[in-house]
Amino acid sequence: MMVIATRKAEIKLKAKTTEDMMPGVVSAPHGWAEANVNLLTELEPRDPVTGYTELKGLLCKIYKA
Repeated sequence: MMVIATRKAEIKLKAKTTEDMMPGVVSAPHGWAEANVNLLTELEPRDPVTGYTELKGLLCKIYKA
């Protein structure tokens, strides 16, 4: 188990390591009530062109739960 933490929140997920991802990249699935990745994002618009919120990428820390 690992914790993904952002400035807003943190969630606990089961970790799986793979060589298919770049080092330093975390991919977290959405759709789990127990570990809702949407809790990690802010609702304020971040993209100056589209006005969208942080949807696909943001800085985070990970550590063992």
